[in-house]
Amino acid sequence: MADRFQFRAGPEEDGHPLAEGLARRRKLSAVDARALVKNGGVRVNGKVVRDPKTRLELGDKIEGQQRTVPRGFNLVYEDDAVLVVHKGPGVLSVPDRTPTPALPDMLGQLLTEREGTPTRVHPVHRLDRDVSGLLVFARTPAVRDWFRAQFAEGEVDREYLAVIRGRMRAPAGTLESWLDTNAERPRPVAPGQGAHALLQYGTRIQTKTHALLHVHLETGRKNQIRAQLAEAGHPLLGDRKFGGIEELGFDRRRIGLHAWRLRFPHPVTGDEKTFVDPVPKTWERVFPKLRIDD
Repeated sequence: MADRFQFRAGPEEDGHPLAEGLARRRKLSAVDARALVKNGGVRVNGKVVRDPKTRLELGDKIEGQQRTVPRGFNLVYEDDAVLVVHKGPGVLSVPDRTPTPALPDMLGQLLTEREGTPTRVHPVHRLDRDVSGLLVFARTPAVRDWFRAQFAEGEVDREYLAVIRGRMRAPAGTLESWLDTNAERPRPVAPGQGAHALLQYGTRIQTKTHALLHVHLETGRKNQIRAQLAEAGHPLLGDRKFGGIEELGFDRRRIGLHAWRLRFPHPVTGDEKTFVDPVPKTWERVFPKLRIDD
């Protein structure tokens, strides 16, 4: 059963942020307290509150279910048709052959506990396990099928940030390959012999030892960015599968790839929706004072 809790804001919580009070009263870390709030696990005076910075007032009734704190993801946006999720490194975006829970199951559990009825979500694309960033999920099979058609027609824009060692031959350009995507480790093959892979890249930051690339996917092949950068002689930092180097000080839970920006037309309203996921803090160890605003 879920660990339900309820308390009243006392003098120590009066005027302080919800997440701060929750961490104090429930003995949670600041990260877990913020995640619990962001994912709809807390109500204040009977209403779900998602902003961890919401100020409490003396006597406010705070209640929720602590089991709804999901590890490794946050809901960024939701409505009756769509979920947009930040996935952390190490989290499966779709089930594999292991018993490790994947995002569709964790999201379904979260929504089921919150809404009180069995709920499923439907993946429409994926990120590799060691990649962080934005994913979109459909709330219904019809929306899932609509999204898959949008991906196939190139109507969904996916932009990534990538960390490599060294310097690309040109600061910006196009990488075009044919990849054997049936292999465990996709590899380049002769033109026409595999899946066509195309991406655009530009160098956002260049240091003496590393580069931060902005990558725009034109196609969506298995391990595409990883395989094409390795083919270009610059595998992602930490990506041992494709020859990347593990470096002291870099976050070993992840490879140097982050799904940074996601843009798509809403399946119901048609309005363009754009989401940006902040650059991982640990990347500042490679690029001090790293900021990417556009």
